[in-house]
Amino acid sequence: MAAGELDSLRGTLVLDTASGQAGVLMDVMPYAQRPGWAEHPTAFLRPAGGGPEWCTDPRSVSPLPEGARTGMCVHLSTARGPDGKTRCAACRAQLYL
Repeated sequence: MAAGELDSLRGTLVLDTASGQAGVLMDVMPYAQRPGWAEHPTAFLRPAGGGPEWCTDPRSVSPLPEGARTGMCVHLSTARGPDGKTRCAACRAQLYL
């Protein structure tokens, strides 16, 4: 999708088709990797359960299909596992917060 078309999706769960990952769209804005480099529109996404943000081309962002949401754990509740690590209480995936 074009950068301007993503405004309505900000704060919702979307699909990054470039990586195949789902995440919450945090923002879309011009960004340059290094000072002096050309700025390009960039979409910033974050895992739904928390974790490091990643960036992608806004054209790689699309709404998450409705059917995909039902089978996807978004790690809304956490618990300490027996190993002392933070894990999702629902799917037991280790979370890096």
